[in-house]
Amino acid sequence: MTIIFLIKIFLAHLIGDFLLQPEAWVKAKSLYKIKSKFLYRHILVHTILLLIVLGFQPKYYLGILLIVTTHFLIDLAK
Repeated sequence: MTIIFLIKIFLAHLIGDFLLQPEAWVKAKSLYKIKSKFLYRHILVHTILLLIVLGFQPKYYLGILLIVTTHFLIDLAK
């Protein structure tokens, strides 16, 4: 792993969690948990951001799936 790779996924995370996630999504996720449609929209945003920053390269698909799945589970546990 290179530092550029780590910076890319870190920036995607920051953008997805802080720039592209409205406060209403955060509240709905907290209130409705797994039933919140905003939880799934949030995960979709992260998936798209990771695909973009990693250039849609198939060699990263398993890693993207792992990151998105763990992000989903962490957000669900909050």
